[in-house]
Amino acid sequence: MPNKTKQKGKTKSPTSKKKASRPVAAKTKKPNAAVGMAPATDRFVKDLLVRGDAAAPDSTGKVPRDATHVIENQNEDGTAVVRRVRYKMF
Repeated sequence: MPNKTKQKGKTKSPTSKKKASRPVAAKTKKPNAAVGMAPATDRFVKDLLVRGDAAAPDSTGKVPRDATHVIENQNEDGTAVVRRVRYKMF
């Protein structure tokens, strides 16, 4: 049987190791176009438009109370870029 007695002296703890710092990537702004959207994303945006959950802001910049998303960009092919503004309160 091996001897399981603790050795006296310096012991290493898991937190004593110095962690190497990783470089942080700069955040890039997402493009404001619907080019290359995934099919699921395209379907989600179309469903928002059909249900009326996405609305364009009025002249003062306010969005209707029943809208959960604001339309940021509407393309001529019917696709849109939306941004979430609030959660729906049932």
